[in-house]
Amino acid sequence: MYLDNIISIDLFAIIFDIITILILLYVTFKNITKIMSEVRVLVYMVFFVFYVLPLILDYLIGFPDYQNDMVQGFKIAQVDTATRIIYDVFLLLCTWMILKFRPRKEQSKQVITKKTSDAIYLMVVIGMFLPTLAALLFQMPSYMLVVPMWRELQFVEMHIFELPKNYAMVEQIDFVGICCCIICLFGKLRNSSIVTRLLAIAFLYVNICIEGKRGIIFFALMCVILMYCIHMQMQPRSKKYDKKNFIRFALYGVIAVAIMVVVSVNVKAGRGYAEDPLVMYTTLRVDFLRDDRVRFAIFESIHPDRLKILDYPCQTVWPFFSYVFPIDVFLSKFFNFSQPTYSFYLSSALKGGGLSADESFMTPALFGELVSNFSLLGVFVMALFSIWFIKKIDKYPYPINVFLIISFTAWQMYSVGYIMLYLEFTFALCVIYNYMKNNSKKRVNAEI
Repeated sequence: MYLDNIISIDLFAIIFDIITILILLYVTFKNITKIMSEVRVLVYMVFFVFYVLPLILDYLIGFPDYQNDMVQGFKIAQVDTATRIIYDVFLLLCTWMILKFRPRKEQSKQVITKKTSDAIYLMVVIGMFLPTLAALLFQMPSYMLVVPMWRELQFVEMHIFELPKNYAMVEQIDFVGICCCIICLFGKLRNSSIVTRLLAIAFLYVNICIEGKRGIIFFALMCVILMYCIHMQMQPRSKKYDKKNFIRFALYGVIAVAIMVVVSVNVKAGRGYAEDPLVMYTTLRVDFLRDDRVRFAIFESIHPDRLKILDYPCQTVWPFFSYVFPIDVFLSKFFNFSQPTYSFYLSSALKGGGLSADESFMTPALFGELVSNFSLLGVFVMALFSIWFIKKIDKYPYPINVFLIISFTAWQMYSVGYIMLYLEFTFALCVIYNYMKNNSKKRVNAEI
């Protein structure tokens, strides 16, 4: 291994890990060409990157070294033999269910009417402006609109500052703005003009500034890659397997990863992590991959006497609708009710308690949250959830399918409360499409 850090993992667990890696690679290469023409290849790619790739990196580069006070709780799950074996079995089961699912062909390949296309285009353009309008409406500081990664700079310089009031809402809308800018800039919308693309460039920069952290750059790059994948799916079969497409996709992927790593390394270097390559590697693993959260949740499920994340099953499932706008604002303003997201419980468990209800520092993983809520049955819930998204992405046309695949991906990266407005915007696009499609059918039937 490149990073020769020795951790006390049982030999049987190591052998099981390696066998699992070989099986997963074999199954992936065997099925990838068969599902290349189906949208589930995108869902599997996302699943592979967040949950399978970390296992491969353990033996290709090295195991992360969880010594930082904020993440050393992951260590107990990392070295637990039963946890590692169950995690491997989870990967095998989810991979099998996703790859073997045969979705029914839906409307995604159909050409939508000009009127419906124009309505969707208008929504996308409005979404591009929303974060800036919200920032101005809530009177956010002017530097938020022009200074990239201002939150990272504040941290590095150890300045004490508080986020402006209502910033959380603006931050959620910012994910909508980034995605809409990417689609207007790189997408193939019917009404896209040079003026629209120039505005998309300008507002893409502003939206990156509004978030103020390097994670939004990763999100923007991810949007570009996923949108390009959707374009490949929409092409005729003869062009879909063109070598140029694969080369272009690989090039985009390498550039995206390189940019994100360089940006992250620069930020981490400012925090003093560059002195130890192992620490740098560990922080990058924690930031961008999600295996540690899932193992932590598995460890809790099989060792409830040693670790507690949630107080009872489904604790972060039932308050889902309390995160929906404007229900969340109504509950907070009139009833002083604010239900913590899974991120709080995960952070509190890692730290050993001592956090207030509005604090958290660890980004969650959907897979881990489902395991915490449903115990080991969470693996089936995760697989069924993935299949449900496959069916929805297959059902809706471009660019709604882009928003849907990004929704699935974002849900692996962030707490649901953190991206709720993005999910609601995507839901609104689906509702508008269904409404206009049904109206179109009614008109056709009436004419007949």
